[in-house]
Amino acid sequence: QTHGKPMRKLLQAVEVTKRTLSAAPTAPCAVESLAGGMDYNGTITRTRFDILANKAYAPLEAAIEQALEAAGYSTEQIDQVLLCGGAARVRKLQTRVALMFPESTQVRSEGELDEVVASGCAAQASLLAQSAEPAQAAVSAQVLNAPVGLRVSSERMEPVLLKNTPLPAKRTVKVVLPAGETRAYIAVSEGESVPKAEVDEDEDEDEESGDEDDEEPPRYRPSRLLAEMILELDEATDATRVEVSFFVGTDGKLTVTATEPVSGKTITAEIPASN
Repeated sequence: QTHGKPMRKLLQAVEVTKRTLSAAPTAPCAVESLAGGMDYNGTITRTRFDILANKAYAPLEAAIEQALEAAGYSTEQIDQVLLCGGAARVRKLQTRVALMFPESTQVRSEGELDEVVASGCAAQASLLAQSAEPAQAAVSAQVLNAPVGLRVSSERMEPVLLKNTPLPAKRTVKVVLPAGETRAYIAVSEGESVPKAEVDEDEDEDEESGDEDDEEPPRYRPSRLLAEMILELDEATDATRVEVSFFVGTDGKLTVTATEPVSGKTITAEIPASN
C-alpha cells in the first residue's frame, strides 16, 4: 500500500509494453517519476517476455483441458476456438493454444479481444430484438430426430441418446463382456418406443407367472440398423469393460467409438445424417 501509486503507474506501462510486443519483437517500458522522482526506462524482447511468462501458460492449458473434459468433448470435435481477453494478444499463448487442437480447428484471435464477450452479447441481443416473437422463441436448437443406441436383439434396444436430444450431444456407456470372450460385437441402431399397450401385455404375463416388478422405464426396439462393429480383444475377464461413445454433431452425423481402456484397442464407425 505504501507504493500504491507507483505500482499503478508501472502496471499501466507494462500493459502498453505487452500490447506492443504482440506486434513487434521488442518494446520499451517507460515510467516518468516512478518513485522518489526517479524515471524508469527499459526494453524487453518478446523472447525474454515469453520466458518470464512461461509459468503462466501451463495453468491456462490445464483449464482448457478441464473444460473439454467437463463438457465431454475431445479436441478433435472442436471446430473453432475464439480467444478473448487482453492476454490472448500474446503470440506465444496463441501458438500454444493452437497446438492443443488439430489443424482442422480454427483458432481465432482477430478483432478487439477485450470486447469479444460484450460484442457477442450485443449480437445475440440484436437477434432477439429483431424477432416479433418472445425471446425464447427466437432461439432454435437442432435436436435428434430418433433415439439411437445399442441393439440387444431384434425386439430390444438400449437407448443411449433419446429423441429430441439437443445437438451436439455425446454419451458414453460401458458394455460388460463374458469372461473368456475375445471379440466385442457392437450393433448400433435407430429405434422407436414400444407402445404402452404392448408393454402392458408383457406385464400382465409377468403377473400371471407370479413376478411383480416395479414400474419400468419406456422400452425401445430397433427400427433401423446403422452400423455393426467387431472389436478384437485379448481374452476378457470379469473386470473387462468396453466403453462405447456416441457423438452426434450439429450436422446430424453420428460417430460411434468402442474402446477397451486397458489394452487401448479401439474401433470407430461414422454414420452420415439421414435425410
